[in-house]
Amino acid sequence: MQRTVSDATRRRPLRPVDAAMTVLAVLVCTATSCDEPHGIDRVVVAGDALWAGYGETRTLTNGRDASEQVVQEWAVSSDGGRTWTATNDQPVGGIAGAVEQCGDSGRCWRVIPGERVEMQDGAGWVTAYEFTTEQWRRMKLRAGRDCGDPDPRAGAFGELLVTDRGDEETVLVTMGSQGALRWSGGEWRRVGILGRDPVSLSGPSWLAKLDVWSIVALAASAPVLLLVGAGRRTRSRRRFAAAAGVVLLAAPVLAAIVLFTHWDYAVEGVVIAGVAVGVFLASLLTALASDGKALDGRPPGRDISEP
Repeated sequence: MQRTVSDATRRRPLRPVDAAMTVLAVLVCTATSCDEPHGIDRVVVAGDALWAGYGETRTLTNGRDASEQVVQEWAVSSDGGRTWTATNDQPVGGIAGAVEQCGDSGRCWRVIPGERVEMQDGAGWVTAYEFTTEQWRRMKLRAGRDCGDPDPRAGAFGELLVTDRGDEETVLVTMGSQGALRWSGGEWRRVGILGRDPVSLSGPSWLAKLDVWSIVALAASAPVLLLVGAGRRTRSRRRFAAAAGVVLLAAPVLAAIVLFTHWDYAVEGVVIAGVAVGVFLASLLTALASDGKALDGRPPGRDISEP
């Protein structure tokens, strides 16, 4: 009986590329979204305690009726903002943070939202703290990798609070998703509050592109291996062609790892680059080593088909 095209199609086994595309489609379709947690946006001093947290208004819809609910979350510090503890209580009274405040020393502070902290001590305003452009890039690469691409400037340098504990003046600045910024004793320190922890500022931002460069270079090495083997005998050409096939298969595998994992960009770039270089060298050295072996007792470099 003659087999029809449809019969052959139904009986054809699933090719590796089809299986890979199926897996990728499932991963993409089942990926879950998440909401970026609200950043720290308010500070209060009440008595001997400092309070920091956030507040937002949520709209609740029940059929045709809609209502608004104010949601607040607070942390309290009894050591001038060095350490923080989550609490179900809320500050009562006290002094709230603002865009500009002055301390008992006569020194004044203000925030430029999303930009920096400035200080005035007799003369004009001068920059007291700011991030470099490179530091902003590093924060953006690290902040909320599992929840889209948030801007670390959002909520940063939102408001500040100036307090005097004895002879020590303390300045606390809200930093949104990066917790808070604390100044005391002439030193600035970033502190985490309610799980909003400052991300690391280490690692040059160009490392974020190292994984892509490495994968592209690995794929581009395939024709190089083919050219190296082109001038050799038949068996050698096959070995170099196999090496080229290995690097071509490794490149999309590494790309899938990059796509579906969430490592720190500095770690990911170095690891992917190391694996890519390792795959290329292993393929090349394997082809060269096999090429240099004697075949059936004959000297290296001679094809066994030679008389």
